[in-house]
Amino acid sequence: MHAVFPVDGVATVRARPGMYRVVVSRGVEYERFDQVVTVTAGQTTEQAVSLARSVATPNVLCGDFHIHTHRSPDSDDTARFKVESSLGDGVEVLARSEHEYVADFQPVIDELGAQRWARGIASLELTTFQWGHFGVVPLTPDPARPNGGIFEWANRMAPAVFAEVRARPENPAFIVNHPRSPPTSFGYFDAAGYNRATGTATNPGMWDDRFDAIEVFNDSDFTANEASTVADWFSFLNRGRRVFAVGSSDSHKVLEGAPVGYPRTCMYLGTDDPRMVTPAAVARAVREGRSTISGGVFVEAQAVNGMATAGPGQELTGVGPMARVQVTAQAPRWVRVRQLRVFVDGVAMAPIALGEAQRDPMNPVVRFRGDVMVPVAMNGSHVVVVVDGEELDTVFPGRRAFGVVPAPTP
Repeated sequence: MHAVFPVDGVATVRARPGMYRVVVSRGVEYERFDQVVTVTAGQTTEQAVSLARSVATPNVLCGDFHIHTHRSPDSDDTARFKVESSLGDGVEVLARSEHEYVADFQPVIDELGAQRWARGIASLELTTFQWGHFGVVPLTPDPARPNGGIFEWANRMAPAVFAEVRARPENPAFIVNHPRSPPTSFGYFDAAGYNRATGTATNPGMWDDRFDAIEVFNDSDFTANEASTVADWFSFLNRGRRVFAVGSSDSHKVLEGAPVGYPRTCMYLGTDDPRMVTPAAVARAVREGRSTISGGVFVEAQAVNGMATAGPGQELTGVGPMARVQVTAQAPRWVRVRQLRVFVDGVAMAPIALGEAQRDPMNPVVRFRGDVMVPVAMNGSHVVVVVDGEELDTVFPGRRAFGVVPAPTP
């Protein structure tokens, strides 16, 4: 009936007399309030709510690199509304990703006095009509150039435009957005004819794989993409190409079912304070794979060899034929999880059911904490850890909980 995002913590809505389910949340690191409230004619019913942060993410900030506003022709949401909804769902790094328009959310964050909670990053969705869409993060808006400094792509091949992106002084991270998008061919892998089995493209003049990351999860979970973009991502890793995955919302119209922050990319930035974050640090975390993807479950993993450890995006040597990977998965109590899966060189090991027995009895938010032994090929292996869950009722309706961490390469 109502969906509101009060920055000051106070919301007033009108309703006919009756009983209503009231849900108050602040994203997937907090517990939620969920209660039936009775509204009486001619009276105001007040409900005080306190939300506890239960998921611990030290030195990590979670971002969404694909957020549209009315600067994009297919979105009606204002920048202010997008920032308010992002704050309400606990997104901490907001990349404004307009079609062919470089802009930044930071002025809106400043206007709302929300610097403690979020950092805006200027960026662009490089939007071609022939061969795909791409996230360029960060960029500095240049008022002297068309649309703040976009790239000329018409009548040019992708490699020439990619080279121009790489030459930008901001040294932006270059992300292939929704690489599989038939039948429109706005997915780069479709347009270039990328064959994951051979690692080649049927349109070689269009093909350039010197990108930094793939938007493997676009408003969707691991299982939904397992046969498509996940398989593409694994095909690069299996050939030793260090390309990393991100998850973003591609939010256009929040109130029409496109929320911000599902999923989100949680980056190891060495701080919990968005005010301390620089655009360059965000780009570096994307390029180096120093991140984990949360769709309601925050998963961490590191390989261990004696005193040496390696986390996401890192490598560990000398582990021998079997490697020990330490895994921790957290989710607030209202999120339902089902299983943990470990993929070694793209092949799934036996799943681990996640139930009451796997919870930490001292902290039920911890759904799994333990070691997983994985086989290691002679020339090294890559490990990806996945948690699958159930629908994120009311907070992200119709979307399933999941978490993915590209664990290190032992």
